[in-house]
Amino acid sequence: MIKKSTIIITLLITVFFSCKKYEEGPYLSLYSKEHRVVGEWDIEYLGINGYDSTAYFRSSATYGYYSCSKYKDGRKYIFHSYLNGQIVDGFWKITDDKKRIITVGASNTSITSIGPIATGKEVKWYIKRLTEKEMWLETTFENRTFYVKYKQK
Repeated sequence: MIKKSTIIITLLITVFFSCKKYEEGPYLSLYSKEHRVVGEWDIEYLGINGYDSTAYFRSSATYGYYSCSKYKDGRKYIFHSYLNGQIVDGFWKITDDKKRIITVGASNTSITSIGPIATGKEVKWYIKRLTEKEMWLETTFENRTFYVKYKQK
């Protein structure tokens, strides 16, 4: 009897830990990916090719916060970037395999972009972590790797 319960517990633990969708977690969430993206986000960390560029980013005109929402019909996802007192709109969606988020921001010539941020181009980000409080994304843009850690405001 003890061997049977040990096997069952081992199987349950294995299944639980194999459910992890993203490299950095979480293991399990009761909320959909879209629900976890919706909200107001601030960039807490920006890495470019492995170097911490957060201080540089925060001192630039591109720094601001991002508000992600979705239309009531559930088909369109919009975001507003509040950058240096200006609003830049765009769209976002999670890919069918749920491993990436695609952003397309309106280009704003009065704001200098930093890599994929505020470019007006479609950018495919790999989701590394997605909880209700944290969203970590990574992409390669113009031969540089960008790693962004967002924190819910």
